[in-house]
Amino acid sequence: MPNRCSKPDNLPDKPGVYIMRNIDDDVIYVGKAKSLIKRVKSYFSKSELPLKTKLLMSHFHNLEYIITDTEKEALILESNLIKKYKPKYNIRLKDDKRYPYIKITNEKYPRILITRNVRDDGAFYYGPFTDVGSVRRMIKSLKAIFKIRACRKMDGPCLNYQIHLCSAPCGNKISKTAYNEIIEKINLFFEGKYNKIIDMLNEMMREAAQNHEFEKAAVLRDQILSVDSILEKQKIEFDRGLEQDVIACSYDEKLACVVVFSIRDGKIIGKDDFLMSGTEGTLPDKILSAFLKQYYMSPRHVPSEIIIQ
Repeated sequence: MPNRCSKPDNLPDKPGVYIMRNIDDDVIYVGKAKSLIKRVKSYFSKSELPLKTKLLMSHFHNLEYIITDTEKEALILESNLIKKYKPKYNIRLKDDKRYPYIKITNEKYPRILITRNVRDDGAFYYGPFTDVGSVRRMIKSLKAIFKIRACRKMDGPCLNYQIHLCSAPCGNKISKTAYNEIIEKINLFFEGKYNKIIDMLNEMMREAAQNHEFEKAAVLRDQILSVDSILEKQKIEFDRGLEQDVIACSYDEKLACVVVFSIRDGKIIGKDDFLMSGTEGTLPDKILSAFLKQYYMSPRHVPSEIIIQ
């Protein structure tokens, strides 16, 4: 439970989160600390404070704090509270809700959707993306390649099945096991593991041909050609297996822009730009630190390596 005070003297020497409020009880800053008393006391230091901190403390009236078991728990709680309160003096992703995510639903036969609301509902989320147009085109291609259902209600085979855009699980035209194998391939696609998808599809095609399932083999061949067609648009390629996010920041007096290049399996699979607010008077390393915490706290694939400027 939160505890409230106006001075840091009685704060514990434990990890946790502190929430600063103004005289109107509005949340103006959220921070995390390895030691609450040491961190909060620094705001009341007689030594020269940064201009932004001076401005923050000129509006400070009281604070509440929440003790956590570990510093990692404090980091997660801090990120969640910043998203909840959007404090004026925190550096934060600007208008975070406007960025779309790709969602693979947690249903018996999952669907692929675009959403701006990330929930703890067992679904897979990928993003955020800044170009909603390219996201729509990607989903349209994947639905056509893998014939994923689009209907919310499963009332039997519909027009999409008749024009070969759906495998019609609602009409028992595909087994749950076979459908889940398709979803696994789509997850691999969004994780950037393209070569693994191609290898998997090739192996399935060979098995189908050996078993004289020539219609199935033809479908798998078409899927391979379609995935290859998507990948042909990728012109820049590094060493196979390279998995990185390359992140850089540009800023002026009032705003910062952070750019993320995503490299998966040696290919650049995307570039996204994010605006950060609350950056006035803040050093670039602090801006990047705030971005990294908020960006990777979202449900997303974390690469084996993160490169920053």
